[in-house]
Amino acid sequence: MFTTIPGQRTIKTLAVLHDTLRLYVDRPLEADQSYDLQIRNLLYCNNPQDIDLPLFRPSPSTFNDIVINEILFNPPTGGVDFVELFNRSSKTSIFSTGDLVTASLRRSLR
Repeated sequence: MFTTIPGQRTIKTLAVLHDTLRLYVDRPLEADQSYDLQIRNLLYCNNPQDIDLPLFRPSPSTFNDIVINEILFNPPTGGVDFVELFNRSSKTSIFSTGDLVTASLRRSLR
């Protein structure tokens, strides 16, 4: 059973496949807007659960939104290499594993 709040998104369809639950809403989520998904009385191992999940749809990054701010490639003993990224925009950016590519360069001095 679904209950909705006037002015909020309405769930149009619900799809369950193995361990995945997909919710389709009546209109697209707005970029840079946060939403709360509230699930009440979800049966998990025969125990009713209440779940509150924050949802967020970031807007796509554009050229120069995210820049490399600092690189440390030769740290002192015991330190680590790092790259610092800086978000120059007011957008929220979310990175996944495929968004950043790392490379290791090894060279030997003879």
